[in-house]
Amino acid sequence: MIKVYITDVENSDTAYFITEQLLKRYPGFAINFDLMDCDNVLRVEGESFQRDDIILFLNKIGYSCEEMCY
Repeated sequence: MIKVYITDVENSDTAYFITEQLLKRYPGFAINFDLMDCDNVLRVEGESFQRDDIILFLNKIGYSCEEMCY
């Protein structure tokens, strides 16, 4: 499963921190940010996860996050 999210994460250090925290929750997943994109995209690829878990995690630490519709 692959999900892409629009975020307001703008700093590469913050993106790294969030990626590391998500990888602790979802080991073996491919998780990365594209901060060059105007939507500061977060891409999550893995076997099985709830899209809302990613959104809630980012919201909990103070960032907006919504699933990109495409």
